[in-house]
Amino acid sequence: FKKMVGVFHRFAVVISVKYICPRCMNKDVHFFYHGSKGWYCRKCVSFRRVLVEEVLNTQLVELPYVESEYKLGFSLTKEQIVVSKQIVSLLLEKKSVLVSAICGAGKTELVYAAMAVYLKQRKRVAFAISRRQVVLQVAKRLQRDFPNLKVIPVCEGYTQIVDGDLIVCTTHQLYRYIQSFDLLIIDEPDAYPYVGNDVLQAIALNSCKGEVVYLSATPD
Repeated sequence: FKKMVGVFHRFAVVISVKYICPRCMNKDVHFFYHGSKGWYCRKCVSFRRVLVEEVLNTQLVELPYVESEYKLGFSLTKEQIVVSKQIVSLLLEKKSVLVSAICGAGKTELVYAAMAVYLKQRKRVAFAISRRQVVLQVAKRLQRDFPNLKVIPVCEGYTQIVDGDLIVCTTHQLYRYIQSFDLLIIDEPDAYPYVGNDVLQAIALNSCKGEVVYLSATPD
């Protein structure tokens, strides 16, 4: 009986306080629990227990001015150039963008100009991908095409260094970056494990304080 009363009391208190998780932005009272150190959110606890009263700040160093010019081993088509300019224009209007094109159409290269614009302004850019292996492949490609940048892959096995001029990471690793990015590019938002995962989606959006570009071949 005492346990039941205690549970009811904790539940009643959290209803009255109306907590918001600082990481996944959850507001559902059913996911909050009072532990030995205070209230925490159980909805995203698999990423690490975070108290609702914690102030989560990602300690990224201020970016110096970097030469953000990129080098492609081929020329974009006239149609690709038009789309690339449209992406930049929409982002500068503070609008997020969905780029829908078939596999192999060059969606990654279409956002290079936008990335260069943000980086030239010393703004933070991240490229988030669902799969670890693709993270390593894209990071290698971006390092080749942006030779003056320090491109950092952050995924399983690559978490000792999590800061650089340009971050390429799995969507899971975005939990490390709270309100950190001015431009977040999410590749394959329709793919597992991002699609249908409201916790992962909330963490991703909470990592971005600016605009988002979604790249997809099969948007729903």
